[in-house]
Amino acid sequence: MIELKNYYPVIKRNTLFRDSDINDLEPLLSNLDHYVNSYEKGESVISVGSEITSLAILLEGEVIITQIDFWGNQNIISKITEGQMFGEAVACLKDNISDVEVVVSKDAIVLFIAIENIINLKNDRPKHLALQRNLLQALAMKNVLLKSKIDYLSKRSIRGKVLAFLSHESHRLKSADFKIAYNRQELADYLSVDRSALSKELMRLKKDGYLDYNRNHFVLHQI
Repeated sequence: MIELKNYYPVIKRNTLFRDSDINDLEPLLSNLDHYVNSYEKGESVISVGSEITSLAILLEGEVIITQIDFWGNQNIISKITEGQMFGEAVACLKDNISDVEVVVSKDAIVLFIAIENIINLKNDRPKHLALQRNLLQALAMKNVLLKSKIDYLSKRSIRGKVLAFLSHESHRLKSADFKIAYNRQELADYLSVDRSALSKELMRLKKDGYLDYNRNHFVLHQI
């Protein structure tokens, strides 16, 4: 049996509960319809076409959100790590049918919270109002991230996509020396490019002095 209290520090890191103290989590969660599931690598947490009524917080492990076209080509939307949330945008929609697949890349434990419970909390209580405000901010942040991805994909060349992505990561992490969440194949799927072409472009960028890298560790240089 999964003891949820063991994961309170992880839950506290999530945007939804960032204004709550550890001691507030038990009474808050008691007012919310929630459950916890565990998954093994390769399992689907959310499948295309499934109805989504709960947001999910990853307590342990790692999952990847993907879209797969008719011919089996995979496009990675994002990678979710411990403490991060997913499914909240679709759960808020009236037609809350998933068009993405959420697949476990490392054995995972996931907390699900019914979105209606959060929306219908009495907002005359400060802690309830904070949950609703934080949910709204999480949705806004998701829109910003999706806009960034559109910016990457709008670049016509692989070089343009790579430089736009790495520049954004550098700004987001406030450093020219950083690690990205994706391995080489995942980055290729995220940027919708061929893996070998991506590797060749990274080597050219290194030769041209734009960057140095080792696996998922990058250091950007001014040109």
